[in-house]
Amino acid sequence: MRKALAFLLIFYSAPIFAAASCSISVPIPIAFGVYDPLSSTPNDAAGQVEVCCADTPPPNNVSVTVSLDEGSSGSFSPRKMFNGIFPLDYNIYFNNPHTQIWGDGTGSTVVWTPNIPAGQCRDRDMLGRIPIGQNEPPGMYVDTVTAEVEF
Repeated sequence: MRKALAFLLIFYSAPIFAAASCSISVPIPIAFGVYDPLSSTPNDAAGQVEVCCADTPPPNNVSVTVSLDEGSSGSFSPRKMFNGIFPLDYNIYFNNPHTQIWGDGTGSTVVWTPNIPAGQCRDRDMLGRIPIGQNEPPGMYVDTVTAEVEF
């Protein structure tokens, strides 16, 4: 069964959508803050996704797969957030050295596959990064990414 949750990067936190025995939420959306195109370091920010599973029949563990879509850019490399027609490249990573793009498992992207004990929750950081040197007009840049849990 699949259940999807859309969340908006930067300032939006989406509600929980319950599935038959599991739910997914984004208690902490990624909020990059101010991007400085002259900075010599990337703009990093973290958010969090959480999956909770209710009581289930034995063995009382639920194996889930959590994927993220491309957002409005239609590409994982890079994802793009927009201010009107102006794009700003970014991505969401699975690991701290920012080498594994969190996606849907296609191409070179990875998914999160935890086993969740019945009645418990698991959370995972989403590591956002805006690369250096993008000279776009100032303004609010946003993107909507869909997180999906399959169990």
